[in-house]
Amino acid sequence: MDWQQSGLRGTIPTEVAKLARLRWFDFEGSSLSGSMPSEFSLCSNLQELRLGFNNLTGKIPEEIMSLSRLTSLRVGSNFLRGTLSTRVGDLARLTIWT
Repeated sequence: MDWQQSGLRGTIPTEVAKLARLRWFDFEGSSLSGSMPSEFSLCSNLQELRLGFNNLTGKIPEEIMSLSRLTSLRVGSNFLRGTLSTRVGDLARLTIWT
């Protein structure tokens, strides 16, 4: 799902979990706000999660660290806070982290 720089506003719905076959989620440069839903962890085929350059707050959910196929996690240029889970080491395929 590629909606990069779409200008969409609002929060990311928890219903994203219903997209079980989702492989990439690209909403970089939009106007998303709120927190990252932990329900992303239910998208077990997710390889790329691109949410950089938005207005997201809170922390990266611990549950995201269970996405074993994740190769790209781009969440920079938001307002995320907190410490990164030590489980980030479980993301063996992760090659892009911003």
